[in-house]
Amino acid sequence: MFYILFLDEDCKKLTSELFAKIDACLNEVRDEIFAKLQPQLRCTLGDMESPVFAFPLLLKIEPHIEKLFLYSFSWNFECSQCGHKYQNRCMKTLVTFTHVVPEWHPLNAAHFGPCNNCNNKSQIRKMVLEKKLA
Repeated sequence: MFYILFLDEDCKKLTSELFAKIDACLNEVRDEIFAKLQPQLRCTLGDMESPVFAFPLLLKIEPHIEKLFLYSFSWNFECSQCGHKYQNRCMKTLVTFTHVVPEWHPLNAAHFGPCNNCNNKSQIRKMVLEKKLA
C-alpha cells in the first residue's frame, strides 16, 4: 500500500504516526525484495545486505525498473596544484565513492583522488547531478 506524504501545518516535519506508517511500508518492501534476492545473494538478513551488492542483482532480475534509477551527472575536476581540468558526463544507476570528503553530502558529493596530469594525490573530484532521466 502506498501513502501520500502530508506534512504538518507548519510544513516542517512528518507526524510521528505517518512516519511510523511510512517506515513500516518501506520495511515491508525491503523485506519482499530481500526475499526475492536472497537465493542469489547467499546471505542472511542482517549479514552483507548492502544495497551495493543487492542493487545490481535487483536490476538484473527486474530490468524494467532500471530506468527509474538512472541518473545523469558530471564528474568535475580541477587540480589545485597544476590547474588541469576536466569534466566527464556519465549515466549510471548506482554511483559509489571512495575516499569521500569529510563534509560529503548528496549536494556536495566529492571525493579525494589523484590528478591525472601531475599525480598530486590530494585533489577533489566532484559529482554534479544533472537530472533524473525517468
